[in-house]
Amino acid sequence: MWLVFSHHVHASPHVETARDYLRAERGYNVVGGIMSPVHDEYNKIGLVNSSHRVYMCQLALHDSEWIAVDTWETMQPNYNRTLFVLRHLKYELNNLGYTKTRLLMLCGGDLLESMVTPGVWNETHVDEILREH
Repeated sequence: MWLVFSHHVHASPHVETARDYLRAERGYNVVGGIMSPVHDEYNKIGLVNSSHRVYMCQLALHDSEWIAVDTWETMQPNYNRTLFVLRHLKYELNNLGYTKTRLLMLCGGDLLESMVTPGVWNETHVDEILREH
């Protein structure tokens, strides 16, 4: 199993807590984690340029034995919805030989809450994310 999360989630101990919980309580073998900084066109107020966020993430994780920074999302010409990023990451993991590995998305309660806010998310995307990730 791989965990994927945005750059702001790693600032808390929740990433390690989630990994430890999945290992100890659910019996999952957590192979690694992927930090995927969001594209600049996400348009969040105060969002620092993606090149700076990627660099900060790489510095923060340079000693990590299990978390990598993926820059695909930031390198795209336009913002991509979360589901498309997850599909891309799963595709890349399959190409690396992790064909039977599950990719789970770690997120905060604010993101989960936004999934049920009318007009924010595509309902078919939410269904797939919750079912597959």
